[in-house]
Amino acid sequence: MVRKAAYPPSFRPIRNPCINLLQIYRLVRQLRSLEIGEQCLDLLSKNRHSCNLLAIFLWSSPGSMRLLLLVITSAYRPLVSNRLSERVVRRTCNAIGLFQTLASHPHTKMSFIRASMPEYLYAFLKTRSRGRNYERLRFASLVVIGSLVEVDNPEVVDYLLSTEMFPCCLCCMEIGTTLSKTVATFIIYRILLNEKGLNYLLSMPERYLVVTHCLENMVEILDVEDEEYLPHLLKNIICCYLRISENEKIRADLSGYIPWLLVDYKYVNIIRGDPEALCNLRRLIWLFGSGTGIQENLPVSHLDWSSDDEECNLLRTEIEKPKMAKKEGRKREIPERRGRFQYFYNVFSSLFSHPSSEKMVSGAVAPLTSNPPARVRNLIQGLASEETQEQSLDVLCKNRLAYDNLAVLLWNSFGTMSVLLKIITSAYRPLLSDGLTERAVTQVCNVIALFQCVASHPNTRIPFIRATMPVYLYPFLNTMSNERSYECLRITSLGVIGSLAKVEDPEVIEYLLSTQIFPSCLRCMELGKTLSRTVSTFIIYRILLSEKGLKYCFVLAERYLSVSQCLGKLVENLGDDDVENLPHLLKNIIGCYLRLSENERTRPQLLSYVPWKLLYHKYANIVRSDPEALADLRKLVCNLRTSKSCTTHCTDEPPTSSNSPGPTIP
Repeated sequence: MVRKAAYPPSFRPIRNPCINLLQIYRLVRQLRSLEIGEQCLDLLSKNRHSCNLLAIFLWSSPGSMRLLLLVITSAYRPLVSNRLSERVVRRTCNAIGLFQTLASHPHTKMSFIRASMPEYLYAFLKTRSRGRNYERLRFASLVVIGSLVEVDNPEVVDYLLSTEMFPCCLCCMEIGTTLSKTVATFIIYRILLNEKGLNYLLSMPERYLVVTHCLENMVEILDVEDEEYLPHLLKNIICCYLRISENEKIRADLSGYIPWLLVDYKYVNIIRGDPEALCNLRRLIWLFGSGTGIQENLPVSHLDWSSDDEECNLLRTEIEKPKMAKKEGRKREIPERRGRFQYFYNVFSSLFSHPSSEKMVSGAVAPLTSNPPARVRNLIQGLASEETQEQSLDVLCKNRLAYDNLAVLLWNSFGTMSVLLKIITSAYRPLLSDGLTERAVTQVCNVIALFQCVASHPNTRIPFIRATMPVYLYPFLNTMSNERSYECLRITSLGVIGSLAKVEDPEVIEYLLSTQIFPSCLRCMELGKTLSRTVSTFIIYRILLSEKGLKYCFVLAERYLSVSQCLGKLVENLGDDDVENLPHLLKNIIGCYLRLSENERTRPQLLSYVPWKLLYHKYANIVRSDPEALADLRKLVCNLRTSKSCTTHCTDEPPTSSNSPGPTIP
């Protein structure tokens, strides 16, 4: 196991004893002063490495930590509104610098963690801006977390895993500069060194995929001009790959995510000055060399090999081993390993391969490349930009069914769900003022379609519910207009709820009942078109299939009456316009009535709400084509016959006369 990773030079404390202990103590006491508090904060931050007792002074001094937290939290509002001034950033960075002193001191580190102080810095790690001020806050916050993980301590790792530090670091690895990426990758590696950290990563496939994708993206966009920190970043990336590869179960799949660019001659020459990093790279090539295509793509002839450099000679030997094996006749082993190592790549290569994806957007977005995962990631990242947001959203929506793991990437891609929520909530005001434009409706419907993709995926369904994301769609279900734009929003929102209700999961039913989905669906059954009525009735039926849903319906007489009356009106207003969806609507209505009729106490009252029109010959002939629906209808009639007030005659054949209404239920 590799035990060391690169640490940025600016990360290391520089001893500069320019201030004595008494002055430090006085500065800590004077932090609360309104006149010189900011100057004291600046002096303490600049001289924090010159006194080993500064952390103890800060932690033990009454009101000092409260003052530092006040300085940090005062930057939250300008952080969100993009109004960060130079003075606010400098003051906040000074406070975070003192936090680093507390996090690195052995006597205050655990108290610092147990007080959940690092969580106040997570807001700076989750920012999506690449501005200089945001980068300063991001890097200063990462330094504090890096000081915590620098020492092997299981309690520190447990705390960071419990506070979802992984997503914050991955966000910095995507957005930050080379220095921030170096520190964030160092934190990820230090967490992975712990067995709990490695188990946390591999416990869910989406975590493993997101981390490997993020590492791969960093390698693809490495900045060669940043010579100071690039060697440390490369070393940390190699260490992360090597640590993940220690799990034999996923080692074969990991090879599909190690880019051959990592062993390009320019990067190999960069890490030549670090024998440990070169050794780790050689081990990585030894593990995955013949499975990742490195040998075929690596420009060995252009490498700046030194004849007297033993490490480079060994690395060259490891790279050329598979080629030598081919010459010696061992050709069967390599294709076999490659087929096993390229499992994930073969899965991803099927993305957008169906014919309907060839023409997606006319002239708006470039066609899909030969590397579908990279194309999907680029489209998801394009959602954050106003220039490419609408085009990326359109392409993702049209091809959402072609890629099984699109929901996982959307959910775990940082900031994507917040962007989608922003698009949805932007339609609330025009929804109330009848100012919906065709463009806005199309954009919102595309977002809701991606929500349906997330809601129907087994790995994202429960997190989607626990984040209460479906609640943002309820305003579209509660509209009272029958116009086309409102109907589009209504049916797409119902599709999301229908995807949740389709799976038998008690947690889903409990969530839907707790958010009052019943009234919204009943309103859609009254106002919507046939398709909206079909989906909303399906949702009601799926909820009633659950015992909790049935009890919820009968716990209040008003609910039971509302459902039965709404179903009765639905039958009375049945038309012949939508022949395609009418059989599904009839089947759902019969299913709801059948489920309600299973309660013997309310069965006599239900009889008065079941309209005889449901047994018309034309509807009976429609239902007859579906054996399951026909069996439910017969069972419903037989259940109602058991009531004393029932005068219905249950027949196996539908009425033959075109003028006869058929069997009636008074």
